[in-house]
Amino acid sequence: MTFRSLTLIALLASGCAGVGEAASGIVLGSVVAGVRRANGECYTPCNPGFACDKAKGTCEPLPCGGKCNFDQKCEPTPTGEQCVNVKSTP
Repeated sequence: MTFRSLTLIALLASGCAGVGEAASGIVLGSVVAGVRRANGECYTPCNPGFACDKAKGTCEPLPCGGKCNFDQKCEPTPTGEQCVNVKSTP
């Protein structure tokens, strides 16, 4: 089924059951999350600094929040994490 078909079914089912708007939102959200997961994505879109763990379907934090440049790596410090320059070999 396509996303549009599932959305239409969810809306029709929630309208026929006589449920309130909040329940309709829950049904629609559940359908969208299910479709995303069935397509191998996370249940919800990931925020900046997070990446989708497709095996679990959850958003996991990136090292250093994904803020390191391509020539840097993330290293742990006593107070958290820090981007440090990678030494290039001559």
